[in-house]
Amino acid sequence: MTNAMRAINSVCGVLVLGASALALPCGSTLGDPLPDIPQCAITVTLQSITSALESPPQTPTDIVAVPDGSGRLFVATIQGIVLVLYPDGTISELVDTTNPNTLIDPARYGMISVEVHPGFTDPESPGFGKVYTLTTEAGGSGVADFGGFGFPHQDVIHEWMIDGSDPNVVDPSTQREILRIGQKNGDHNVSDMVFLDDQTMLIAVGDGRNTPAGQPENGDGAQDISTIFGSVIRIDPVGVIGTLSANGEYSIPTDNPFYSVPGAVREIYAYGFRSPYRMNRDPVSGQIFIGDVGQLTIEELTIIQPGGNHGWNVHEGSFLFDRDTYGVCTDPMPIPGLVEPIAEYDHDDGRSIVAGHTYRGAALPTLTGLHVFADFLGGPTSQFRGRLMITNPQVGGAYALPVSGMGDELPFFIYSVSVDEDGELLIAGNTVDGKGTILRVIAATSCLGDVTGAGGMPDGVVDVDDLNAILSAWGTMVPSGSRLDLANDDGVIDVDDLNVVLSNWAVTCP
Repeated sequence: MTNAMRAINSVCGVLVLGASALALPCGSTLGDPLPDIPQCAITVTLQSITSALESPPQTPTDIVAVPDGSGRLFVATIQGIVLVLYPDGTISELVDTTNPNTLIDPARYGMISVEVHPGFTDPESPGFGKVYTLTTEAGGSGVADFGGFGFPHQDVIHEWMIDGSDPNVVDPSTQREILRIGQKNGDHNVSDMVFLDDQTMLIAVGDGRNTPAGQPENGDGAQDISTIFGSVIRIDPVGVIGTLSANGEYSIPTDNPFYSVPGAVREIYAYGFRSPYRMNRDPVSGQIFIGDVGQLTIEELTIIQPGGNHGWNVHEGSFLFDRDTYGVCTDPMPIPGLVEPIAEYDHDDGRSIVAGHTYRGAALPTLTGLHVFADFLGGPTSQFRGRLMITNPQVGGAYALPVSGMGDELPFFIYSVSVDEDGELLIAGNTVDGKGTILRVIAATSCLGDVTGAGGMPDGVVDVDDLNAILSAWGTMVPSGSRLDLANDDGVIDVDDLNVVLSNWAVTCP
C-alpha cells in the first residue's frame, strides 16, 4: 500500500480485514460471511434543499445536473414525471412521460433514471438539448428489441429534446424510442444509464428474475453473452459512433468487447451481473462504479471492466454462490479472471446497494477521492432505514458514513446518490410515509438545536420547526443517536432537550 493510499484510507480511522482472511472449507455455506462494517471517523450533515415533493407526494429516483451553469437539476420520479428543481427549491414539470401503458409500482416499476447528453449545451453536437428517460411499460406495449413478446413488462429508453423557446420544458413531439427490452419477470430490470467521455451510453440490465432456492435460475443468462440479460451494454443513442442497430434507432460502437464474437450480443460491454443498481463515472479516473444487489447474502460495489465477467451467478460478491441453497462459501478454486468487488458487505449491514459517486467537489475536502454510496433500506437495526457508506477505490472495503444527529441509519429510503454541477453530493429518497426528499451532503456543523426544517431535515436555523419537533416528541423514548435527543443521548425527549433548542434560538448554521 502506498503512502498516498494510506493517507486516503486512514481518513476513516480504521482498517478493514479482507474477505480472504475469512477463508473456510467449502463444505457448508457461511451464515455470517463478513464482519460488520466499521464506522468512518468522518461525520457529515444532510440538508434538505426542497419541500416541494411532499405534497402531492412524489418519489425522486434519480438526479442529473443540467450542465449550463444555471444550478438546475432534472429529477426523475417513480410517478413518471421529470421535474426541474431550481436553486431556490421550487420545481416545475419538464416532461410527463406517462402513457396508458405506463406501469408504476415503487417496489418494481416506474421511472428509475434520467440523463442528459454530454453535448447538451453544444449547438454543434448531435446531442444538443437531448434528455433520456428510463421507464416501465406493460408487456406487449411495443415491439421489444430484446426479450420475448409475451413478457409481463418492458423497460423503455426514450429521447426527448428541450423546447427551443423554453429551457425548462421538453417538446413532446420530439419523443423518440431508443430501446425496448421485454422483461421476463418483475424484478432485476434495466436500472440505469450513464454517459462516457466519448458520448456513448452505458445501460445496466439485470438478469431478469429473483427465483427461490432450488428452482431453475434465470441468473444463468448473466454468464451468457448471447443474451442481453445480466449485462451492461454500450450504445450511441444519437447513432454517430459505430454501426446502426437492428431497430435503426441507435448505433453500436465497433470497439465493444464482443462486437465481432459470433453469436454474442454486440452491444454487451461487460457481463456477470445479477441486479445492478446505479452506475456512475468518476470524472478524474474515468472509472465506472456499479452496485450489484445480492441474492440472500452479499451486496457489492465494483469497478466495471470492459469485457469483464463480473461473477454472477458463479460468485455473489467475492464468494462462491451455492445454487442449491442460495448461500455462499469461500471459493476453494477461484476462477481466474472474474472481476472482484472493491467493497462488499453482508445482509447484517444492508440489503440493497446503491452505487454512488467518487467525490470531486470542494465543500468536503476530507472526502476527495472517496466513493460515497448507499444502501436503499437495510441497516443493522431496521429494514426500513437507508444508510450512507464510503470506500477508498484504491484500497477497497466498506465503511458506514455517519450523519450528524442521526448516526448511520437514516429515516428514509435512498434511491440514488447524485451530484450537482459542482460535484457536490445529493441524496434522493423517500420517507416510509411516502414523502419525497432531496438532501445535500454538507460538512457536519456544531449548530445544536437544528433538528428539522423543510422536508423534515435540518435547515440551518434553530426556530419554531425545531421547537415543535421537540414538543411533538415530548416524553417519548428514542433510539441512541436520535437527532431529537439533543442534550445527553439518554433515550428520552424531555426538558434537557428543550433547553438546548431554547438556548440556541435563532442561531444559524453555515
